[in-house]
Amino acid sequence: MLYESVEQLIRKAVYVVGSQSELARKMGIGERTPTQWKAKGYVPSHNALDLERATNGVITIRDVLILEKRVMDLKKKQKAKV
Repeated sequence: MLYESVEQLIRKAVYVVGSQSELARKMGIGERTPTQWKAKGYVPSHNALDLERATNGVITIRDVLILEKRVMDLKKKQKAKV
């Protein structure tokens, strides 16, 4: 699935595992980390495998990397306009 935003991706991951705290527990990260990802606009690629495992493959590494690249490309375009 092609996710339009990190918010959509995190929402799906939380739905799959049941709660944000359960997602964080399964990934071995802080409970607020997914909220920080939303603020940044992307999930860091080094968390992609853990996210895939936590969601039993519903969210894939590929999903995370595609979204991260889209966000980074958009930031570069915005920076170039300035």
